[in-house]
Amino acid sequence: MRPRAAFVVLVVASAHAQSPMSEQEKLDALIRPQSLIEIGAGVARGNTFLGGNFTGLKPEFAILNFDWRGSQMRWGNPDDDHFRWRIEGRDLGLDARSLAAEWGRLNGYRVNATHDRIVKRASDSYQTPYDGTGTSRLILPLGFVRGDTPAGMTRLADALRAVPVESIRERNVLSAAWWPDPDWELTAQWRHEAVDGAKIRSLEFGSAPQIGRSTPLLEPIDSVTQMFDLAAAYTGESERFSLGYHASLFDNRAAPLEWQNAYTGTPFTGGTTGLPLGFPLDTGRAGHLPNNRFHRLDAQGVFDFSNTTRLTLNLRHGRATQNEAFLPYTVNAGLTAIPLPRASLDGVIDTTFALARLALRPVRNFNMTSTLKFDERDNKTPLSEYIYVGGDAQLQPALGAASDRIRTNLPRSRRQMAANVEGDWRFSPAMAFKGSWEFNETTRTYSEVETAREHTLKLDFRHAGNSPWMVNGGVSVAQRRGSSYQANAPFLASYTSPAFIEALLRLSNCSVPLDCVRAGPFQTKFFIADRDRTTARLIVFHNPGGPWSWLARIDRTNDEYPNSAFGRENNSRTSLNGELTWQPDAALASTLFATQDWQSILQRTRQIGVGTPVVASDADWTHRVRDRTLTLGTTLKWSGLAGGRLSMDMSALAVRGTTLDDTEAGRAAPTTQFPSAPFPATRYRANEARVSAVWQADRVTQWKVLASHRRVSQADWAFAALGPATLTNWIGTQERSPDFAARVVRVSWVRTFR
Repeated sequence: MRPRAAFVVLVVASAHAQSPMSEQEKLDALIRPQSLIEIGAGVARGNTFLGGNFTGLKPEFAILNFDWRGSQMRWGNPDDDHFRWRIEGRDLGLDARSLAAEWGRLNGYRVNATHDRIVKRASDSYQTPYDGTGTSRLILPLGFVRGDTPAGMTRLADALRAVPVESIRERNVLSAAWWPDPDWELTAQWRHEAVDGAKIRSLEFGSAPQIGRSTPLLEPIDSVTQMFDLAAAYTGESERFSLGYHASLFDNRAAPLEWQNAYTGTPFTGGTTGLPLGFPLDTGRAGHLPNNRFHRLDAQGVFDFSNTTRLTLNLRHGRATQNEAFLPYTVNAGLTAIPLPRASLDGVIDTTFALARLALRPVRNFNMTSTLKFDERDNKTPLSEYIYVGGDAQLQPALGAASDRIRTNLPRSRRQMAANVEGDWRFSPAMAFKGSWEFNETTRTYSEVETAREHTLKLDFRHAGNSPWMVNGGVSVAQRRGSSYQANAPFLASYTSPAFIEALLRLSNCSVPLDCVRAGPFQTKFFIADRDRTTARLIVFHNPGGPWSWLARIDRTNDEYPNSAFGRENNSRTSLNGELTWQPDAALASTLFATQDWQSILQRTRQIGVGTPVVASDADWTHRVRDRTLTLGTTLKWSGLAGGRLSMDMSALAVRGTTLDDTEAGRAAPTTQFPSAPFPATRYRANEARVSAVWQADRVTQWKVLASHRRVSQADWAFAALGPATLTNWIGTQERSPDFAARVVRVSWVRTFR
C-alpha cells in the first residue's frame, strides 16, 4: 500500500464594479444574459508531462475561454418569449478542454450538446525493448539476444527505449428535453465516449513458478462506449411517475495483442511441460476487454398521501450480454489438440433492483423513514469445461487427465436484501438526534461464504442555532456474520476432473474434499469474512462573533475480524482535521487548515503444503502496513485593493505521507524465510503554491494573472531497487516513482458584454 494524497486548490477571481449600477442596468442583468470572453497566453516549465496529468498542460499554451449567452431580447425585441441560448468553451488552448452549447425555451424545450477531452498521463519513465509500441504487434529489435533470464539477454540494456504512457478520453453528449404540457417531461440523451492510447500490462509465458516468465508491455487502448437514455415523467398534484430506458454498448476496437517471446526455450521445455528441447515458442497473444451490451428498464413512482406521508417505489430490470468470439487456446502451433468447448462465452447476466421507501412525520419535529431494498445479479452464463494451455508454454492435458489445467467457469450470482429504519427527532430548534437500524442479507453462489447477514446501528447528534458553538457527532456499530467459511469451495467447483480431485485427496490423506483439499493459503477474504466495525465522528465549530472562528473534527473507524485465523485481523483509521479562519471584514479572509491521517492494516498467514500446514503456528507470518499522511494548507483572499480595482487570491499546500511495511516470520520458520532487513519506508511529498490577481480596468474589462508552482516527490523502494535484469523472471521497465516540478504563469484579458 502506498500513501495517497489528494488536494484541490480553488482560485476565485471576482470583478468589482467602479460605480453603482443603475436600476435599468440591474433589471437588464436579470433578464438579459451576460457573456464573457477570456484571451491570453501561458508558459509552463519543468515536467509538463506529469504536471499536466488530466489537465493537458503544455510548455506554451493559449488561453481561450468564453461564455456566450443570448436571447431573442438581444436583437431588440421588447417582448420576452423565454428563448435562451448559450455557448461555452473552457481551456481550449490545452490538451484537456471542453465545449458546450444549450438552447431552448422555458417550459417548452431544451437541447444540450457537449464535448470534452481528458488526458491521462500515466508514466514518463517506462522503457521497453520492443518495437511497435502503440500497435497490437510488438517485435524484438534486430540483433536482440534472447536468454533464459533477463540477465542472459546481453543486448537488453541497449535495446531499452523510453515510451511515454498516456491515453486520451473524448466524450460527446447530445441531450434534449420537451415539455408538451406542464405535467409531462420527455427526455433523451446520447453519449459517445472514445478512449485511445496505451496502458502497461504484464503478460506471461509459462504458468508454473519454475517456468513462468513475464514481460510488462504496452497494451493499446482503442475503445468506444455509447450510452442511450430515454425517459418520460409525469408530475401531478400528489404523485409523480417516470419510465425510462438505458443502454450501454461497449466496443473494443483494438486487435489482440501479440508479442515476440524474449526468453529462450530452455525454461519452457522438459519437466512438467512435456515439450522437447528447442520447441519453438516464439509468439504470445492476449485478448483485451471483450465487447459487451447492457440494457435496462427503469420505473419509479412517488406518492404524497399527505403533507406528512410519502411513498417512493423504484424498479429496475436489466440484462448484460457478452458473446465476443474466443481467441484460440494458443498461437504456438503444436501445443493444443482439443478445441474450445464453445465459440464464445455466451455470457448473460440479469439484474433486478427494487426499492420501497415510506417517509412519515407522525408527530411534530419527528421524521421517520423505512426502506426495503432488493438487489439481484443473476448470472445465467452456461458452464463449460476448458482444457487450456498453461501460459502458452505447456502441452494441453488429455481428456479426463488428473490435471489442474482442466477448469470450469463459475457463473457467480449475488442476491442482496436490505431493510432500514431511520428516525430524526428535533427536540429543540437547535438540537436533534438521528438514529437508524439497517439489516443486510447477501447470498452468493460459488463463494466461500454462501450467506452473510449484517446489522448496523447508528446514532447522530446535531447542535446548531444561534449559539456560537456547533457540535455534530455520531457513532455506529456494525456486525457481519456469515455461514461457514469454506475456503476451498470455489476451488473445488472450478475443477471437473475427478482424477485430479482424487489425487489431491491422496496427497492430503483425507476423504472429504471440502475439509482438506486446498491449493492456496489459508487467507480469509476480508470483504466477506465475519467483521465487527465501529465508527465515531465528532465535529466542533466555534464562532464567538469576532473575526476569528475555528473548526475541529475527529473520525475513527476500527474493523475487527474475530473469526479469521488467517488473513486480515484488524483495520483501523483515525483522522484529525482542524481549520482556523480569520475574516476581519468582507474584503479580507484567510484560512489555515491541517489534516493528520493514520491507517493501519494487520494480517496473518501460514505457509501450507498441498493440503496441510508445513510448519507450526509459531512460524506464522504477520504483516502490518501503516500509513501516515499530514496535510497543511492556507488561503488568503483580499479584494477591494487599489480603490476597489484589485483583488488577490493566494494559497499554499504541503502534503507529507509515509508508509511503513513490517513483515515478520515466526520463530519456527526456516531461517531462509526471515526477511534479510526491514522494508524501507515509502515516502510521499507534495508542495503547491498559487498566486492570482485580477485588475478591474473598467466595468466590463479585467486583466488576470496567475502563477503556480507544484513539486511532487515519492521514494518507493519497489521501483528504485529494480533494474532491467534484477529479477529472474521479469524484464524491468526502469520506471521510477514520480519526482517532478512544474511551474506555470498565465496572463489573460477578460471582457464581459451583452
